[in-house]
Amino acid sequence: MKTDKEVVQLYGKTFIYYSNKGLVYRHPTKILWKERNLPENKGIIDDLVKKVRESIAEYRKNNGINSPRDHVRSILRGQEPTQTKSLGDYYNEFIDFKRRQVDKGELRPTSMSDISSLKSALQGFEEISKTKFHLADINEGFVDRFREYLLTIKKVSSNTAQKRINSWKAFLKYCEDRKYF
Repeated sequence: MKTDKEVVQLYGKTFIYYSNKGLVYRHPTKILWKERNLPENKGIIDDLVKKVRESIAEYRKNNGINSPRDHVRSILRGQEPTQTKSLGDYYNEFIDFKRRQVDKGELRPTSMSDISSLKSALQGFEEISKTKFHLADINEGFVDRFREYLLTIKKVSSNTAQKRINSWKAFLKYCEDRKYF
């Protein structure tokens, strides 16, 4: 049985609806809203809803989180879904970039300890949150929760927490420069 939010009407047409973290996707069915209950149309809509549900369940099983909007969009369009890199994957890429800077003498080797410490803190935050984070999860609330994790659970000093946040900002700048957002 479909929920109210899985099939919606827009401009007199029927759409399959998916939303995750404020990002919405409405997939056009080419079926008029007033004709959605005809047996042949009902079958088409039910098949699309089933496809979305199965995709979400499989993605959750494999990644521990709900499907990103783009994943569902790819499934409904019949395209191969793009593999979503985790936050950790991007951070490992960032660490490699920073190591190359150290090797070239563009960055002090001591900076690597702050960068490595942030990686360990992010991994701990994922464990306690029971979530594998992705770039799409990053917002102001994420940073606030991460800072709270550092101060209350990891019990680091406010100075150390600020160092982690500064490394975090450098990581976000790296991602922004590469247009990962």
